[in-house]
Amino acid sequence: MAARYRDQIRPAAPYTGLQAAWHDRFWESETAAAREAGVWRRRLEAVVGEGAKVLDAGCGSGRILAPLAEAGFEMTGVDSSREMLEAARARKGCDAAELRCGRLPSNLPEGPFDAVISTAFSLMLLPPEDLQRLWSGFHRVLRPGGAVMASFFVPWSEILEGEDGRWHTERVMPLEDGGLAEQHARGKIDLWRQMLVRDLRFVRRDVSGRVCDEMMVREETAYYFPREIQHALDAAGFADVTITGEWRRTPPRQGDRFFVAEARQGKE
Repeated sequence: MAARYRDQIRPAAPYTGLQAAWHDRFWESETAAAREAGVWRRRLEAVVGEGAKVLDAGCGSGRILAPLAEAGFEMTGVDSSREMLEAARARKGCDAAELRCGRLPSNLPEGPFDAVISTAFSLMLLPPEDLQRLWSGFHRVLRPGGAVMASFFVPWSEILEGEDGRWHTERVMPLEDGGLAEQHARGKIDLWRQMLVRDLRFVRRDVSGRVCDEMMVREETAYYFPREIQHALDAAGFADVTITGEWRRTPPRQGDRFFVAEARQGKE
């Protein structure tokens, strides 16, 4: 199987095809995903207040943007995938938001914004050099005293245990026509570059179980540790940097699967 699909693997960004079409339903099958929008809403209300002007960087299909817009925030979303943005435009709640297609960090709206958020580990899909440029861009488009909030995932199991390079099934989901949607993956950790490299195979099966559509992508996800992100935010001119593990613990502990970085734009 590996040899058969070797030449069909393409870079992952931007999301297209089956990867774009199934992204939200696969993501929302995770227990924590159902609570994520509420967590972001509460943090924004506490830090910048209700009705604030917010930029969602890497908004995708508007899974988080839509409920924030419905909660009264003035939302702008930017994403590099036209297909994901098409899904956002069809989503209830996104009709009042401004949605833009463009790659980060070069396509940031001018602002000023009260807050910039990046959810679901979107920033980890950027090359590290682009991420540092993006922090500076966020600083530029925020109003004085505005806030930036971003979530990051640490692939502890892959780092500590490694990957054997074999395919495994990550998700299987029934489709309305009686068929199945499947996501298979194989991966490895590049410790020197701090990169999780994964080949993803998306398969659509009909009612009989026959493969009727499939897609392969290679996804390179940079991972970071809290101190690295704190130093990067400091270097970009942010103040009051805080890192929270699992949305609860400050500072995070080793073994926390994700952390959230939050900082203020230094008042000029």
